[in-house]
Order: sequence, then structure tokens, then C-alpha cells
Amino acid sequence: MPLDAPTTSGPPAAYFPEEGDSIVVGIVDIGSYHQRDYDTDELKYWPDGGKVEGKVITGLVVSTSGSTCGGSQKANGPISAGDIVTFWCEGGKHFTYTDALKAHGPVSRGDVMLWKRDADKPPKNAKHNPQKVYTAKIRAPKADDGDIVARCEKAARDLAAAKALDAPVAAEVAVGAKGEEESW
Repeated sequence: MPLDAPTTSGPPAAYFPEEGDSIVVGIVDIGSYHQRDYDTDELKYWPDGGKVEGKVITGLVVSTSGSTCGGSQKANGPISAGDIVTFWCEGGKHFTYTDALKAHGPVSRGDVMLWKRDADKPPKNAKHNPQKVYTAKIRAPKADDGDIVARCEKAARDLAAAKALDAPVAAEVAVGAKGEEESW
């Protein structure tokens, strides 16, 4: 079953602090999200009124190299094989993902994806930070990957069944000692 074809809370994002850091994941899910403006925090729209959307890819970590971790520059922690991470594809990462998608074709659960942070590009304006450059490759699973498809399918089921941490709590009703219903 294809998850994607060329045309907010949850697992941590994969974070690449240093040039050369990389991660290999089995693809668990691919979804779309409505992008926000970083300065105003308002939802972004194209001039014709359409939503500016990005892709969020959820992956099961197979391996990492360098100082790759989960989280962000401000708050991050170690990740290891078997952990779940996300890739929020907007800006330069959007083009990295779409290039990999075009080279591979339709993506299925269990396909294997490599993300790597390449050498940064110097800024054109000295007041700006260097541009982080990424490459990504997607391939079908091989025998060497073992049961990656089954593990990605299980991870997708587990994520779908997990209750969001910020979901409203439904009132539970119990029968008290006097036979009366009590909410708690």
C-alpha cells in the first residue's frame, strides 16, 4: 500500500547537530501538515488561498552515525535502533525529500530511508547562519533488513492505538459503595 507518491505532538524529530551526521530508518508513516510562519506562528497560505503544506515522515530507527539525536537544538536526547523519530519536511528538507521520492517512486511502509547532513553552505549575508544541506535516499527493503516491514507495520499500529498525551480525558463512571454512579 503506497503511503506517498511523487506529486504536533508525537515522536521526536531527528536532529543532526554536526555535518556528516546521518540516520537510517524504516518508514512507518507519511502525513501532511499545514505549515506555520516562524515569525508570526500563523498558518501559511499560498496567494490563491491554498494551504502551504509540508510532509511529516515517521520512521523506525535502524542506525545512526555521528551525533544524530532526537529533538531539536534547544532540547535533544539520544536515540537508538528501535526508537521512533519524525522528519518535518519544509524548506530545504522538503526539496530533499521530494528529490528522494522522485528517484524512488511511490513509498511503502517498511521502505528504508537514509538522511544525512552534508557540508553547510556559507551564508550570502554575513549576518545569517550557514545553510544546512541534507541528502536523502529511499529504497525498498532487502533481505539484509530482516523483518523491517513487520516492525514498521507494528510501529504504525502502536502509534495509531496510542492516546495523544494532550487528548481530553473522558469521564469514567464507577459505581460507589451505595450503588450510585460516581464520576472520577
